Amino acid sequence: MRSAQINFKTKPEVKEKAAKLAEQIGLSLSSLLNAYLHHFLNTKSVYFSAVDEEELEPSDYLVASLKEADEARKRGDYYTFEDSDKAVKFLEDVRTGKVKV
Repeated sequence: MRSAQINFKTKPEVKEKAAKLAEQIGLSLSSLLNAYLHHFLNTKSVYFSAVDEEELEPSDYLVASLKEADEARKRGDYYTFEDSDKAVKFLEDVRTGKVKV
């Protein structure tokens, strides 16, 4: 199979970090970039994320909500449904005030 070479510029520390991360998941930097190009061709889309690493941590509100939900679960204070239609009807009834929770 023939191959073509692509040259582009990046900061040395970016290349180094990317190569190390690729190696951690068992890929070479070349195979990772090749896979990205194939994904680009298949999806005809580009994904960018401006998420800060700090934003990946759960917020205080989320942590408190999860604790509250876990406590409710332990008390048995939750609803179960046989199918999604019944769950949607219940939520509609709550929204319209037919059911109080």
